[in-house]
Amino acid sequence: MGSTKDMESGERFFWEHCGMLHVPSYRRRWEEKLEWYGSHDILPQEDGGGGNGTLLVTRDEANGSIDSAKIDGLISNVLAP
Repeated sequence: MGSTKDMESGERFFWEHCGMLHVPSYRRRWEEKLEWYGSHDILPQEDGGGGNGTLLVTRDEANGSIDSAKIDGLISNVLAP
């Protein structure tokens, strides 16, 4: 997990990359972590974020690869001026 604060807006971003969601124990741990974020009012970007921060989530593709263009687009959309 990474965390950063946008100095201009004051908004805090948390970034999680999920790389092994096909592994049941990893998926379970991720679901617990996602609940923890929600209980602390840190909500996913696609839900509009929360009062204590916005959670950005990226995932490996089904074949295990990383779509760097998709991640780049997320960064540009969220952090663009």
